[in-house]
Amino acid sequence: MKKYVITTDNNADLPESYYREHGVGCMYLSYTIDGVHYTHENFMDEPEFYEKMRTGSMPTTAQVNPEEAKELFEPYLKEEKDILHIAFSSGLSGTCNSCRIAAEELAVSQSTFLRWARQYG
Repeated sequence: MKKYVITTDNNADLPESYYREHGVGCMYLSYTIDGVHYTHENFMDEPEFYEKMRTGSMPTTAQVNPEEAKELFEPYLKEEKDILHIAFSSGLSGTCNSCRIAAEELAVSQSTFLRWARQYG
C-alpha cells in the first residue's frame, strides 16, 4: 500500500496540537472581524473571538487560493505520498475548488483526481 497523508483546512476545528501530533497537513483560511484581518500567523485567541461574536461582531473568511493549496500538497507529492484532503463544503467555501485546481496544476494522476472529484465535486 502506498503511503498517504491526510490534509484539511482549519474549518475542521481541531486544535493546532492535533495537526502536529498526528501529522495532518492543514491550510488556513484567514478572516476579518471588526475591520482587522487575521491570518494563521496572528489568529485571535478563541475566547476573545467568541466574545466578539457574542457581542455582535461578525467574522468573514477568505478562501485558500490554489497557490496556497499547492504549497501544502507539493511536499507530500515530492515524498510520493497520496493525499486524502478533507475539505470544507464546496457549497459554502471556494477552498474546495481551489484544492481541485491545485491538484490539476500539480498534475495529480487522473485516477486519483477522479476519485477525489467524485467524493467532493
